[in-house]
Amino acid sequence: MVHHPAQAGINFFILGLTMRSITALMFLILAGFSSLSLAEGSLSLAEGSLSLAENKAAFTNFLMDESKLVNITDLVKLRSDLLEKTPKRFLIQLEDSEASFQFSAQLSQKLPLYAFSDRIKELKNRSSLLKQTFWSSFKPGFNIFKGENIIKDFSHLPAMTVRINSISALNSLLLNPQVKGIYAEEFFKPTLSQSLPLISQPFVNSRGAGGANTTVVVLDTGVNYTHSDFGNCTSPGVPAGCKVVYVDDIATDDGELDDNGHGTNVSATVLGTAPEAKLAVLDVFKNGSASSFDIISAINWTVSNQSTYNIVAMNLSLGDGSEKSAHCENYYKTYFQYARNVGILATISSGNDNHDNGISSPACNSNVISVGAVYDANVGGLSYGVCTDSASSADKVACFSNSGPILDILAPGALITAGGYTMAGTSMASPHVAGAVAVARSYYSAPDYTIDDIESMLKSSGPLLTDPKSGIQTHRLDLEELFQTDGSEFATPLALPSANEGSLNGDNQFATKEPSEPNHAGNTGGSSVWMEWQAPEDGTYTFDTYGSDFDTLLAIYSGTDISSLIEIASCDDAEAPETNCQISIQVTAGQTFMIAIDGKDGATGNFAVNWDYEPIPEEEEIPFLPPIGYLIFASIIFITGLRKQK
Repeated sequence: MVHHPAQAGINFFILGLTMRSITALMFLILAGFSSLSLAEGSLSLAEGSLSLAENKAAFTNFLMDESKLVNITDLVKLRSDLLEKTPKRFLIQLEDSEASFQFSAQLSQKLPLYAFSDRIKELKNRSSLLKQTFWSSFKPGFNIFKGENIIKDFSHLPAMTVRINSISALNSLLLNPQVKGIYAEEFFKPTLSQSLPLISQPFVNSRGAGGANTTVVVLDTGVNYTHSDFGNCTSPGVPAGCKVVYVDDIATDDGELDDNGHGTNVSATVLGTAPEAKLAVLDVFKNGSASSFDIISAINWTVSNQSTYNIVAMNLSLGDGSEKSAHCENYYKTYFQYARNVGILATISSGNDNHDNGISSPACNSNVISVGAVYDANVGGLSYGVCTDSASSADKVACFSNSGPILDILAPGALITAGGYTMAGTSMASPHVAGAVAVARSYYSAPDYTIDDIESMLKSSGPLLTDPKSGIQTHRLDLEELFQTDGSEFATPLALPSANEGSLNGDNQFATKEPSEPNHAGNTGGSSVWMEWQAPEDGTYTFDTYGSDFDTLLAIYSGTDISSLIEIASCDDAEAPETNCQISIQVTAGQTFMIAIDGKDGATGNFAVNWDYEPIPEEEEIPFLPPIGYLIFASIIFITGLRKQK
């Protein structure tokens, strides 16, 4: 076979291209780039902006640049529309590597919930500076985005939506090194009791974890805040018990609080999980779909108002129906990261398309929590547009729920009654997790816990469930496990130091009682924490609960099986009216004991367990005498006896 050098060179060149480059070349060929360039060149030259060569370079280089974020199909379509003199709305994302690096480094910092105000101001100032630099980069007299062409400026994000009217304007953007990406408008669809007991919400709420002093933002179809689930509001924040503190139509105002009911159900589900939280609801839907531009505008509002409402989560029960098996690298990731940088986690429904190897966008982004759906009870067989479940049961993954290797968590999504509506979908699952974020943030506060800590805890809590259509295992949300107290289980007790004295502080707020656990000191209790201790020496050890702020029970056992423990000692109250306990036991070095502290009648709070040591007193010994000593001692006794007889 004869090898032609030119052909070999072409083959080598093609093999060296990335998939992005190959795709770009294919679109250039299919779009008829050569003929388009001539027409565009004459148009641009007439406008006095770019030469023919610059037009070609701008389009080709932007497509081939791996660092640029662009949908090649969108860009080619845009050029075709502009040739036909059809203006288009597009999103421009600016480069912001400096700020991204800076905030990424700060993610490990443990900031309090209310400590983000300075960071929010920095985001706004940074965004403003980037845009000033961007506008000043254009030649004087060539103001392509003047007046009505700037549609929306996102105050806290490195982005804006503009109307692009000409090829010249497009190419000027493509040649600008500050432009990270150009995106066409996308549209998303909504992704359409027993759920609260399934995730143990009543238990953690009864122990004081209800999302107090937090706000969740819901991006949806609006909310009918007059419903009783929201506190019978007459307007946002009115009366004082109203849970909805803010509403806004980000999309065109349709004159309705909620023209669909979807947003009302989603919002009420958030409150069902976090009844002490507040809601800010942003209507991003118009005619059944949500514009990507309106979604970004809502994210911008959320970031800019974080410190005003102490926003900790935002829920997006929407998607584009795609099937992504790997994490997305799209423009949404930047904006979700900005939200994380100020303490806000995004929870997003995975989609209802019955996919078994991928989830939809924007849930596919790596810096959000993607949520699939399970049934919360046996509701019989149900048919959906994309699949049928012939039977249902609690914790069965719903057939419609998109599954894949990047799905983060499952939550109840069928059937969910909230806000006056009963619905099924991953849309209903996602707000359970948004509410869980609020509940977690109200208890696990910074600086002890970061956003990354909260996310990791959520994703690893609850039972592992298997989706039958994909075989993939995913944790199902469980608040009791999320809040599980260390030492609450007999099998995993807290370890007390094997020392003669010491103390341990903790709390039993979310501790429980195991089925075969004994009643400590004869009281039913219900919130016990177990400790294991080994005696270091022979002697008497005294244990007490002085310093605890609730009525305590204390019991000491021997044994390794909770159902057959032998009680060594126990205590209810040391002495009236004392509510703390004190007991003493005599031990042999090396003995191991199980110690339980509980609350009388289920009381909870902060506890202290203290112990100290008293050695066994030594017996007095009779002084040692030599034999002559005993003889003298006996003689004295004998003589004394004789004198008494006289």
